[in-house]
Amino acid sequence: CRPELLADAAGRLARTAATPMLWVYNENDSYFAPAIATAMYAAYTQNGGHAEFQRLGAFANDGHKLFFGAGGSQIWGPLVERYLASRLAQ
Repeated sequence: CRPELLADAAGRLARTAATPMLWVYNENDSYFAPAIATAMYAAYTQNGGHAEFQRLGAFANDGHKLFFGAGGSQIWGPLVERYLASRLAQ
C-alpha cells in the first residue's frame, strides 16, 4: 500500500466526520507499521477529527487480529468500555 495515500484519506475523512472515535493499534500489526498508524492518526486529528489513539504492545503473532483473535476481547473490551463511559459522562 501507499502510506501517504492512507494518511491523506484519513485527513479527508476527518473533514466530515462528526462522531468521536477510539483507535486501537497494536505495535505488531502486519498491515500497518507504527509509522503508518501514527501518520494516519495525525492526519485525522489535524484535519478536525476527534479521536483517542490507544497504542498497545504486541498481540499474539499479529496485532491486526486483535479484535477477532482468541483473548483479544479481554484487551480491547475494557478500552472500549472506558471510552464509552467517558463519552457518556460528557
